[in-house]
Amino acid sequence: MTKGNRFTKVFWQAYEINQQNAATHWVKIYDPQKTRFEVPESYNQRTHRSGKKWSVSLPDQTCQRGEFTAFRYPCSHVIAARTSTNHDPMQYIDPAYSAAYQCQVYARQGYPISNEDFIPRSQGPIVIPDVLMWRKKGRPKSNRIQNEMDIREGSTIHTRCGYCRVVGHNKRNCPRRQPTEQR
Repeated sequence: MTKGNRFTKVFWQAYEINQQNAATHWVKIYDPQKTRFEVPESYNQRTHRSGKKWSVSLPDQTCQRGEFTAFRYPCSHVIAARTSTNHDPMQYIDPAYSAAYQCQVYARQGYPISNEDFIPRSQGPIVIPDVLMWRKKGRPKSNRIQNEMDIREGSTIHTRCGYCRVVGHNKRNCPRRQPTEQR
């Protein structure tokens, strides 16, 4: 607030991103009183898709996308609609995002908890975890039921030697391999 900022830094960054996105939208007014708008998004170069159409109602303070009602500040569609009618979209920002409001929230005195013995015990049910439901170490066992597709017909698994490539034994007990001299 001492620097003259009306809003918090995090909010202002999000609002500027919405302003940049609003520059790519174009607005169709479909209400004579200029209160309801259709805001189609432009073609997206990254995804190669055409934009969707969103309905904005200024008296109800709603946008079909839902960000306007969820976050309580104008999304890019509302900013585009407001600037097309030469009105300030800043009037739709909730006061909770102002720097003065944030200072008031944190200005109250916080009191530390003096002793844990004075905290009343919970009267709710006691929850005991089931030991049998805990995850075991290692790779979990598959619960998948195998069918005909998973069974190979007439094939058994044969071990093949990594040294001589003959079926029936492995590299460790290969008869053709020369024993190494131990020092």
